[in-house]
Amino acid sequence: MGTPIRMSAVVAELDRDHANVACLLDLLESEILAIEVGKTPDYVLMQDIMRYLTQYSGRFHHPKEDIIFAILLKRAPAARADIEDLLDEHVSIEHCGQQFDGLLRTPDINSIRLRSQFVTMGFAYIQALREHMHKEEKNAFPLAMQ
Repeated sequence: MGTPIRMSAVVAELDRDHANVACLLDLLESEILAIEVGKTPDYVLMQDIMRYLTQYSGRFHHPKEDIIFAILLKRAPAARADIEDLLDEHVSIEHCGQQFDGLLRTPDINSIRLRSQFVTMGFAYIQALREHMHKEEKNAFPLAMQ
């Protein structure tokens, strides 16, 4: 059997992922802000960001966190409610991201009719993901390191 992976290495990798996601969220936010001031954002860039955020997280990032959270549920029963909330947020954030990505790929996305909905949905997604990452970094990751 292979060498066991140290929890600290996994948490460090997840922290790097979070730093990368934070940069992408900043970029996504700046493009959405362009809409608010009447400019045309870079829709292709936003589609690329959302493709990464929805596909990478679902395939690679969240499965690692889910394993850590499963271990924490067994070893830190006092944290059960917080860990279950984080697991639920994985589902809701993924759903929110897919909805926003779908709207982003709507052919008439640049119409005035969809702009308000797009801005609202985009900011809600960004805020939810930022808050979620903060909770993981503040609560779950330090607990995993113990």
